[in-house]
Amino acid sequence: MKLGYYQAVDVPYIRLSDSPVTDTRDIAAPALGDFDAEERLVSVTLSEASHYIDIEALPHNLLEHIESESVSVEMPQVA
Repeated sequence: MKLGYYQAVDVPYIRLSDSPVTDTRDIAAPALGDFDAEERLVSVTLSEASHYIDIEALPHNLLEHIESESVSVEMPQVA
């Protein structure tokens, strides 16, 4: 999984998979979902995020890494 934040356009994203995106659609305003050919969710973006969440409240060390790039995040394995 990768997290990113494009500060210039105020859009954070969560990339869940490396699958190619074949479709993008609204999943819940203002969130967009990218889907692969098998209709699996590949990534999620949030338009105008600072209107909905406090970007500054994100851990400072996380923001240092994702201001205009993506950072890999290790997730615990679910049994």
